[in-house]
Amino acid sequence: LPQFFSRQAILDRDTIYRGLCEQASVVVANSRFGKRDLETSFGLAPSKVAIVPYAPVVDAYPEPTAIDLTETRAALRLPEAFGLYPAKAWPHKNHRRLLEALRLLRREGLVIPMVFTGAQNGFDQAVLAYARELGVADQIQFTGFVAPVQLASLYCLARFMVFPSLFEGWGMPVLEAFRAGLPVASSTATCLPDLAAGAALLFDPLEPADIAARMLLLWQ
Repeated sequence: LPQFFSRQAILDRDTIYRGLCEQASVVVANSRFGKRDLETSFGLAPSKVAIVPYAPVVDAYPEPTAIDLTETRAALRLPEAFGLYPAKAWPHKNHRRLLEALRLLRREGLVIPMVFTGAQNGFDQAVLAYARELGVADQIQFTGFVAPVQLASLYCLARFMVFPSLFEGWGMPVLEAFRAGLPVASSTATCLPDLAAGAALLFDPLEPADIAARMLLLWQ
């Protein structure tokens, strides 16, 4: 996704990562996609790249109690039912097409409240502005950064998690949602189909109608 980076940033990353990969005895990727990407991008021999998957970070978080769930709902002013997208509003996280999917559903008479977590990085304001333009601003909520027990509670309280990202090296929220038993609708980009392994509803992240269809299935 070169459009999301300056030419200098691309050059810096290519120089640093290529140099480190050449110097390393072993290069670790966390998915089959990541392994293939390293081999293709940097010409690494397959034998030099090992796959070591991450474990869900929520395993290290406190298990939310009934009190935690109640306090999280009150502190974040959560709606009774909602969908969850835990991601900073970087452009590649694709909040814009998710908003377009919400508008499509709204035109069919279905208003799904969405909760977005993640520390604010400036791009959230652009997302909010686009939501106002589409007429769906009243159904989205940015929580900002949340504490570990609050994030674990959100996975328990949400009706589903949607993950429309255009690029992931891993996609930790997918595993976190699985660990909580939360249904997932996920993009087909990069490593995500491998990560979901048939346990999520998949959609084309470039097609808002496809995103909307999977969200509708999980909401119902």
